[in-house]
Amino acid sequence: MKKREASTSSVRIIGGALRSRKVSFLARDGLRPTPDRVRETLFNWLQQDIAGSRGLDLFAGTGALGFEALSRGAASLLFVDSDALVCRSIEQNIESLGCNTARVLHADALSCWREPALGRGFDIVFLDPPFQSADYAAIARQLTAADVLRCGSKIYIESAQPVSQCVPESWQEYRSKRAGKVHFALYHYAGTAAEQGNAEGQ
Repeated sequence: MKKREASTSSVRIIGGALRSRKVSFLARDGLRPTPDRVRETLFNWLQQDIAGSRGLDLFAGTGALGFEALSRGAASLLFVDSDALVCRSIEQNIESLGCNTARVLHADALSCWREPALGRGFDIVFLDPPFQSADYAAIARQLTAADVLRCGSKIYIESAQPVSQCVPESWQEYRSKRAGKVHFALYHYAGTAAEQGNAEGQ
């Protein structure tokens, strides 16, 4: 019997230099692109922060958020996903779209913190894990402890329920909204007391 090939789908980039270009992705269980109107709202919130930023797309999935950021002027983007086929699909999109400053890390988003390839000091982090299995409190705690953020970083979270009670005090809510069954929020990382002191002294 001939093995059935995985079906593919696509989502359009809605703004920036790559506007209307398609991002293809494998149609896998639990894999869903962020809706257009949610992406539009998010990147309106981020419009003063996106140009020249270093982005991290954890649980990258379709890669729609990361590619939207690159299209709108992000200087670099690291996609992280635990599914090897998903990573390969993102790599193919990087090549077809000519996103030369983007990289892909095949790793579990909850255990990738010691990977040298991960890097530090990201300006914007996108968190859109599978709704059914996501432990947002653990994700936020590990992300903060991993020294991946810098004082002033923005963190975007997409979820089935509001997650304001799951994030550390150092994550200050900037904006939040709901679109249908999707809750989404943008947080500002205030940093540790030491980081705040260093920032004030500069």
